[in-house]
Amino acid sequence: MNTQFTYLDVGVNIDLTPRVHPNRDVSLKIEGGSFRTYNDVSIGGITQPVISQRVIEDDIRLKEGEVNIVGGLVQRTESKTLEGWPGFAKLRC
Repeated sequence: MNTQFTYLDVGVNIDLTPRVHPNRDVSLKIEGGSFRTYNDVSIGGITQPVISQRVIEDDIRLKEGEVNIVGGLVQRTESKTLEGWPGFAKLRC
């Protein structure tokens, strides 16, 4: 059995490619996203992470002094786990 691994950067990664125009406007090519470990699965006896990703690609043009905000890359989730017999897990003695 041959196992291969690919290493990925997790977190928020953004690549910006600027281009300045003769009238001093700036075009930005934005490529990036948010990558995080979502869950773990066992494949062939080896525990491997499942990677969740949100990717953006955009082109914007700004005049001198203008500001732009890139949002929506990070998502917050909450979960609760309850273990035990169905219907009896919440009973306390």
